Amino acid sequence: MACSGAGHRGVDEVTSLADRARSGEVFEDDGFRLDPVIVNHLWSKNDEPWSRAIGCYHPSGLDRCPRKLWYCRIGADARGQVDPQSRLIFDTGHAVHAQLGGYMREIYSLVECSIEPQADVEMFRVSGHADAVLFVVATGEARRVIDFKTINDAGFGRLREPTIDGHGSVDPATMRNYVWQLHAYMEAFGCPLSTLYFYNKNDSRRAEFSVTYSLPLWEQIEDTIIGVEEFITTGVPPERKIDKFKCATCEYVHLCAPDGVVPATKRRKS
Repeated sequence: MACSGAGHRGVDEVTSLADRARSGEVFEDDGFRLDPVIVNHLWSKNDEPWSRAIGCYHPSGLDRCPRKLWYCRIGADARGQVDPQSRLIFDTGHAVHAQLGGYMREIYSLVECSIEPQADVEMFRVSGHADAVLFVVATGEARRVIDFKTINDAGFGRLREPTIDGHGSVDPATMRNYVWQLHAYMEAFGCPLSTLYFYNKNDSRRAEFSVTYSLPLWEQIEDTIIGVEEFITTGVPPERKIDKFKCATCEYVHLCAPDGVVPATKRRKS
């Protein structure tokens, strides 16, 4: 099909750029730069109303700062503290999650697989969404929980099989968080088997590890939640874990106000 040029003025209505250049017109750059526009937009997203659930414990944060868990549980005022570089990384991760979830929708039927199902453990006020859950069609029981993780090339090259406490991995603290998160999902679906599926953002290589339910680990999660609940009863905030980077990007940094920590949004250039 020939290009009609619909929606644009035809060659009879305006002099072509080639003719203008031949006539001696000089074209100069107007100084426009796209990246500052995008960066400003990404900063402004911190001003949007907080949309993540409050009044509960999120599976992805169960082994993090007790005071952050406490703030979320009591429904404290949450404010975005995500710098543009971090938001770009997060959004890339979300896009990969959607890509992988799309593949699973193509592979499995609706009765075989659920993408981003609600995952709640009501007794402990744990609430979130698993990336994917596979089901036994005949019984409707969950047979495996899937959690997608994006990772850069350096981290991917150092991945190690996770143990219950996370040791042996590239980043024990991060892997521990992943294993705790998976246990919340496994408990929610009554499913003792799960998979950590890593996607290398640099070259799309993949790696996967199986994680089997551990009662001792789940009891650590129970103890963590019970400990925070005790502080809710007293109204006194629990101790906090000070990490200048994590604190600067915490949605409750304006309430916690740890010494020497500058909130991420305070670094925004006008």
